[in-house]
This record gives sequence, C-alpha cells and structure tokens, in this order.
Amino acid sequence: MKTPTCADFKSFYSSLSASDKAKFAECAGTTKGYISVHLVYARRMPRKDKMEQLFTACQKFGAKFDKSALIAFFYEEQHA
Repeated sequence: MKTPTCADFKSFYSSLSASDKAKFAECAGTTKGYISVHLVYARRMPRKDKMEQLFTACQKFGAKFDKSALIAFFYEEQHA
C-alpha cells in the first residue's frame, strides 16, 4: 500500500489503487460505489458514526489530513 500525501478527501481517495479503494471502503463500512458517487463529490454528508469510520479508514491508509479537515471537506462542498 502506497502512502498518499493528498490534502483533501477527494484527492486522497483518488490516489488509492483499485485494490486499496476496495480495502478502504470495507474499512470505512461502505462500498467503493457509494464513496465514488456520493462521498468523493460531497453529495452526501456522512452521519457522525460513518464519519468516524471514514476518518479511521483515512488514518489507516495514510491520509495526511486531520478530522476537522475531513469534516470541512463535506461541509464546505455542500455549502459552496
């Protein structure tokens, strides 16, 4: 697994290999399809428990942003 150095969720997730995307989705408690359609483009705001799982998966896969940056990604995209 390569460690991405991306600053936001979209670029981070996009930098993962296809097999790492599948592992990431499993770790986050969702599917690659849901992430690709709804989360990468911030069309959906994850519930608190899902946001926790998503952040845990981000940390496990080497994301270089903190939880507040992950939350801001969804909040700012939805209110832009």
